[in-house]
Amino acid sequence: MSTPNLPGASLTIKDGAFGAGGAAGDACALVGACPGGTPGTVYQFNDIPTLRSTLGGTGPTAGDTVEAAALILAVSQRPVVICPASPSTAGVVGTVTLAGTSPDPGVGFTGTPLDGYAIRVKITLGGARGTARARIAFDGDNPDGPTWSDEFVTAATYATGPLAGTGLTLTFTVGTYVVGDIYSATCTGPKYSASDMTTALAALALNPANWRFVMAVGEASSVALSAARASALDTFLTTAEGNARYAWGLLQCADDTDANILAGFSSFSSKRVAIAAGFATITSQLSGRGYTRGAAWAAAAFAQRLKISQDLGELAEGPLPFVTALARDERKTPGLDAGGFLTLRTHVGYNGAYVNNPRLMAPAGSDFELVQYRAVMDLGCATGRASALFYLNKALAVNADFTVAEIEAVAIEARVQAALSQALVAPGHATAVSAVVDRTINLVSTKRLKVKLRIRPLGYVKTIEVEIGFDNVKLLAA
Repeated sequence: MSTPNLPGASLTIKDGAFGAGGAAGDACALVGACPGGTPGTVYQFNDIPTLRSTLGGTGPTAGDTVEAAALILAVSQRPVVICPASPSTAGVVGTVTLAGTSPDPGVGFTGTPLDGYAIRVKITLGGARGTARARIAFDGDNPDGPTWSDEFVTAATYATGPLAGTGLTLTFTVGTYVVGDIYSATCTGPKYSASDMTTALAALALNPANWRFVMAVGEASSVALSAARASALDTFLTTAEGNARYAWGLLQCADDTDANILAGFSSFSSKRVAIAAGFATITSQLSGRGYTRGAAWAAAAFAQRLKISQDLGELAEGPLPFVTALARDERKTPGLDAGGFLTLRTHVGYNGAYVNNPRLMAPAGSDFELVQYRAVMDLGCATGRASALFYLNKALAVNADFTVAEIEAVAIEARVQAALSQALVAPGHATAVSAVVDRTINLVSTKRLKVKLRIRPLGYVKTIEVEIGFDNVKLLAA
């Protein structure tokens, strides 16, 4: 938004044309907790090894933000911008349970986990502490089975080997351990608040890098807190739009029932924020293990790979890479899509998982129901503004009534429309564009030039009707 009395160009986005209601760079931006790096500092990565060595740890995972960024890099081969958030809530280890026989000397954990782990500790050699041996897995909920570490000797405390870089220390109580017993615990990683996220986003806004979209990595501990994050992200993106930076946002809703998710977001709407709901098993690009991750991860990686005008659910692009199972399938339990959520699904006759609809939480009647409409408009905004800004403080010939001269108006329209066409029509993001200069404004007295830009979008097939039947063989024979 231009400061009063300073020369500049403002842009108003028109909505509702469908009758229903900064140019994106190659990078996308992530904010979230990281084991390494400095909170509030903006980093850019083009490869996974540098990403991990800079912001990750040495554990079985490198924190959810680094893991998500590694997935995006692997799928898209495009850069990722990351601004670490300072989490106000440390990771927590859940209750340890035993599946097996007695006696149960006890296994425990101290420390704070750096990521969400589904821990399994399996006794592989029975006996007293110091003699008994065990293996540990951090992906105990992997449908394909856990990935077990090398065997190690039990001790009062154990923090090396597979525990290194996890933030945890494993403890064994004095007693006799039984071979085959398995101890389980679920950990949650560090969590940031809406305020923590806003601080990281403010640092991101000061960085000159452009991004296609902003993803807040990691789900909040409740649907209510997810909605608070969504509101903060919407505020950030709306403010960014006023400062001529155009992007959409993505975050993951906390796990809950469909009814509770719908109720928790019933009062939220946004023309820039997509809320992903549901979880999936996604293969880590750092360890090769399968972990339960939010649907937002798979959607973000695909969004970064595809053209901005492509629907994330396009079947011709194939299934979502590295997604091996869905915890929630919109095809089998429909409901959240109708509520405006981005969900994942399967298709009968096709392998793998797909985005159902890349929805934004836009109000009814908005043109920006789907991510691709938002992304194309954002590119149009940035391009149109930049091409119009060329005429800032420029002297133009006027007619006798002080309106802009026709020769000037035609030249402006040609320049701006050509820029829009090159950015949107040539790469196939839009069907057509137009630019029309308002010839009724007194340019001398108002010093104002008004240009109306329009984008004709692509159409997207959402329902297909097919008719099939047998030919009438007898009729053909006659």
